[in-house]
Amino acid sequence: MSARQILNQNSYVLIAALVLMVIGYFVATFGNVTSWIGWLLAALLLLAIHLVLRPGKGSLLSPAELEQLVGSGSPVVLELYSSYCLVCMAAKPVLDGIEKQVGQRVRFVRMDVATPNGRRVAAEVGLDLVPLVVGFDAQGSERWRTQRVNRGDLLRRIAML
Repeated sequence: MSARQILNQNSYVLIAALVLMVIGYFVATFGNVTSWIGWLLAALLLLAIHLVLRPGKGSLLSPAELEQLVGSGSPVVLELYSSYCLVCMAAKPVLDGIEKQVGQRVRFVRMDVATPNGRRVAAEVGLDLVPLVVGFDAQGSERWRTQRVNRGDLLRRIAML
């Protein structure tokens, strides 16, 4: 895994750590009780944001399940993500909304690239950075792939499946 991929897949953790270090500097400099409370509140806020927005557990357990779904007669949208990626966290509500809107016609599958099975699927599809969304038609052919999670663009792409 390249340094670029490590930064991409762990961006939230790295940014949160940087924020806490900057606040920690001011706590160490001023050292009063208010500074310590501010640092603690910032840490709790960052944890809460992560717990609310993290993509969570993927919907597939194995690459074999993905192979069975793709080409099984209905279109499949595959999302590869990392639970510690800031962009993936921001994309989650968009993808959840799209899944609710078109989920009867298209099967949505999500895999965390931090898991062994997710890494295998990522290698098979040629993942560079997350999030990656790939659309497969009903016959199992890849029709498109994008790292841009834009509601209008994804709805247009899904309509092509």
